[in-house]
Amino acid sequence: MKKQIQIKYTNGQMTINLDKFFPSTQKDCKKVLAVITLDWQHQDELIQSILDWMKEEQKECDDLSREYANKYVDIKPKIREAEAKVNVLKKIILRMKADKLKDPLKAAREDLKKANSEFRQLKNKESYYNTSFNNYHSRKEKLQKNMQILEERR
Repeated sequence: MKKQIQIKYTNGQMTINLDKFFPSTQKDCKKVLAVITLDWQHQDELIQSILDWMKEEQKECDDLSREYANKYVDIKPKIREAEAKVNVLKKIILRMKADKLKDPLKAAREDLKKANSEFRQLKNKESYYNTSFNNYHSRKEKLQKNMQILEERR
């Protein structure tokens, strides 16, 4: 898919990198439309190129947001298991402290350290998946608004 459009008009020309410019604000989208109308011979082609690119981009955003939503849902049980493991190890360590068991206490503390590390890694992944989902979903919605503006002007 073409990621650039070239707009030529009497006073010059403009190249727009679609993946850098869109999604844009409504104001910026309307400004680009005004420049596109200066290239009246290719106006319909340019708008159609942008719309085609946006449809592809929307589909990609939809696929990626769905993928990250699934990963987010899949990691939830792993987080609960890791959290339960950490809590059990904390209780074991408290019992060992009360019973004054020094040798097994060191091993239990190492296990707790590993379990805490695994739990934090899972929580970080969960946060990443959630943020990625929100970013792609938001991008898709913004592209939809830009598409509406372009279609109105066609």
